[in-house]
Amino acid sequence: MTQTSQIRSSTPDDFQNILTIYPLAFPDEELRPLVTDLLTTVSDRLSLVAERDGEIIGHAIFTSGWIEGSDAKLGLLGPLTVTPKAQKQGIGTRLIDEGRTVLSAAGFAKILLLGDTEYYVRHGFAQETDIDAPYDMPDSWKYAWQGYALNEGPAAKGRLVLPDAWMKPEYWMPTSPDQGA
Repeated sequence: MTQTSQIRSSTPDDFQNILTIYPLAFPDEELRPLVTDLLTTVSDRLSLVAERDGEIIGHAIFTSGWIEGSDAKLGLLGPLTVTPKAQKQGIGTRLIDEGRTVLSAAGFAKILLLGDTEYYVRHGFAQETDIDAPYDMPDSWKYAWQGYALNEGPAAKGRLVLPDAWMKPEYWMPTSPDQGA
């Protein structure tokens, strides 16, 4: 029998538990500094947790972004994680869907992300060609820059600008010579 989980906005009391789950799902990638920065310095963001029996089993952050000279409200999804024991149970889908619902109601035009195309294409994301990532990426990563339209609104074209927590080149470029090749 599958246990029920709930999706809710995170609270400051969730902070340590959120940080605990990232290394479980991403043992080869250190995401805790980024997550810490997003949760402690960015006020215009949506942080959602999936919880089951009082335990946090998933987390997603949607950060507000913009394009200079455009009125379009844009969101960046990431990071998104689900603990290994809760994967393949629809938790990631529910986190994405709740984020879409909240951002759509708030008038956001689009959600963008840099992520696994096989996973996100199942959720309606497609390669983004109108909005550039904050930094130039290797050609082999361009397919992973994806968007999902939420609302009709002003056409947005140009380079995405995000809060300082995201505006670090290391988040947008390979960290070793074999990545992105």
